Amino acid sequence: MNASRFIALLLVVAGLVSGCCFHKDLTKSAEVQKGRTLGQSFCTTAQLDLVRDTHTHTLFLAKQDYPTSSRDQRVGVVEAGTVVHVNRVERVTELIAILVFLPEYYEWDCTLAKIEGGHFAGKEVAIGGKGLLYKKDVATIGSGMLVSVDAEANKSLQPTATAPSALTGP
Repeated sequence: MNASRFIALLLVVAGLVSGCCFHKDLTKSAEVQKGRTLGQSFCTTAQLDLVRDTHTHTLFLAKQDYPTSSRDQRVGVVEAGTVVHVNRVERVTELIAILVFLPEYYEWDCTLAKIEGGHFAGKEVAIGGKGLLYKKDVATIGSGMLVSVDAEANKSLQPTATAPSALTGP
């Protein structure tokens, strides 16, 4: 009996050390399908580092002076102007602690976008979700480091202050 408890505890501790984490695809759920984020495209506004969270095995984009922790690993650099396309949402469940022989989990929904060009084309990066909120200087939707491609296209269609408008005449 004591040996089985010890083995169970050993497995849980090994899971904590190795970054025990589970991912469940939520893309086809009704909640995600009725949202407006899926299918949107965003463009990076600056050169960003591609960083891997070794605990959750999730890639994310961060400012180049981003202070990495022991669970973060820099993978490379994504150039300014790189387009990412939101293609999936998944639930990430992380084993974060053991309290009196019971595992404690942290669960968050993660918006994933596929990098469309450059050296890392095809890689998925997290651009939204509570798990990224505690990370400072990370490129998320609304952070200013990603701008909607549609908004960028609409901005270029607006008349400039120096150009005469066709409606007002010369």
